[in-house]
Amino acid sequence: LWDSLVNNSPDTILLLKPDSEILFINRPAPGYSREEVVGQLGSSFVEPPYREPLLATIRKAAETGQPQLSEMRDERSGM
Repeated sequence: LWDSLVNNSPDTILLLKPDSEILFINRPAPGYSREEVVGQLGSSFVEPPYREPLLATIRKAAETGQPQLSEMRDERSGM
C-alpha cells in the first residue's frame, strides 16, 4: 500500500536526515535518477533562496517528530 501511494503520487515525497541527506525520493527531478539523488544533500538541489527555509522545515520535523510540508519553486523550469 505504501509503495503504491508514494510512487503514484503526483508530488515529490522525500525522507531526509536532519542534515538534509536524502534517504528516499519517489520522484527525482528531471534528468536525475533515484540512484544519483539518494545519499546526496537535498539542500544541494535547491535554489539558494529556498535552502534556509528547507533546512528550517527539516529541523522542525526532527525536533517535533511530525511530518512537515515544504513547497518551493524550481527556478530553472518555472514550476
